[in-house]
Amino acid sequence: MQSRFPDLKGKEQNLALWKGRVLVVNFWATWCPPCRAEIPALIDDQEKYGAQGLQFVGIAVDRAEDIREFAKEYGINFPVLHGEAEGMELAASLGNSAYALPYTVVIDRTGKITGTAIGFMGDDRFNALVRPLL
Repeated sequence: MQSRFPDLKGKEQNLALWKGRVLVVNFWATWCPPCRAEIPALIDDQEKYGAQGLQFVGIAVDRAEDIREFAKEYGINFPVLHGEAEGMELAASLGNSAYALPYTVVIDRTGKITGTAIGFMGDDRFNALVRPLL
């Protein structure tokens, strides 16, 4: 399973870097309307719960330049990795058989996948999938 992707500065990052934290991996794209709508909530939740061990990581399946511009415009406060086709392959291997975006994978502090969400996650799914792990 590919879990290493470049960040927005081109440095390779491995998802294992965040083991020990509640990891929420969000697969998205700049051209995806529900993804664009969801990003502000992810930014807010990272701000609210980061000190409790929450770590969002975005894997964008898009052009690097578009991702950088989007991240700057929105003020994204969590790591964003450049996934392209390999990002979608990883999402599929983690249960996204529909290849839908956004797609979110919740991983507990031990590295176990505890939940997934296709589409806009929203407060209800966040509270059900993530909050109990904090």
